[in-house]
Amino acid sequence: MKKNTVNQKKIDEEVRNLSFGYTFLLISTIIFYVSLNNFTFYCLDIKFSFNIFILPIIFFLTNVITKEVGYKLSMKSLIISTIFMFIMSYFIGIAFNEGESIVRYIGISFAYFIANFINLIIYNFMLDNFKTPLVYVSLTMIFACLIYNMFYMLFALRMTFSDTFWNSYTIVMCVEALICIICAILLNFIKQGVEN
Repeated sequence: MKKNTVNQKKIDEEVRNLSFGYTFLLISTIIFYVSLNNFTFYCLDIKFSFNIFILPIIFFLTNVITKEVGYKLSMKSLIISTIFMFIMSYFIGIAFNEGESIVRYIGISFAYFIANFINLIIYNFMLDNFKTPLVYVSLTMIFACLIYNMFYMLFALRMTFSDTFWNSYTIVMCVEALICIICAILLNFIKQGVEN
């Protein structure tokens, strides 16, 4: 009986350490994502920020946390990273003179939370009930990117449903869909953790 208790304590400590490490990695990625927002490039005469390459990696990390340490700890990581998304967006927005509208930064953080929450729910359901096929995992991450980008472009960038919106949205989604597929392939190589 004591051996089982010792083993369970070791497992709990390992899960806590993994959870802390993954949360720190997710927060670092959020900071990197928000920081890249002001660095732009042009493609087909449309302006894009470099952070479009980071968004699928954020959803990938959230799925890794869910697979490795469980749904509850991934939800805690999501809440903490959402708070950091708000704080970093606000301070970097002030630093780059983008205005001090707190509603904008709440909208960005809300879009991040909702998209990632939907991604987590679907991915956790697949972990519990299926073998998480590559196509479904890819589609889940792409869907999360679709949701986030729609809210981000409409509320943070204040774009309207014009030709420019749809052109930029399509290009962003094509790039992010390709990265999501690569991330889904990598996710298949990660073994499911002890909590699941």
